[in-house]
Amino acid sequence: MKNLALILLIFGTLAISCNSEDDCRRCKGIVTNTGDDADWTVCDNDGSVIRTNNITDDSETSTSTLPEAVAFFESIGLECE
Repeated sequence: MKNLALILLIFGTLAISCNSEDDCRRCKGIVTNTGDDADWTVCDNDGSVIRTNNITDDSETSTSTLPEAVAFFESIGLECE
């Protein structure tokens, strides 16, 4: 019984530590100045921010932080989740 508990503890620890998902936000809506549709995903990937335009499928790395990127998209009228 102790061996089973130890094995479950090890697998649980590995499952938690292997979770390397990026911290992402999706920002979409209509840009207030232009009236254009916009749909962006902004992800923090270990300190670098990757912005992906979901309409054109283009990606770029940004020097801003995730909160700064989200604030920018909200400032132009998009809603971020």
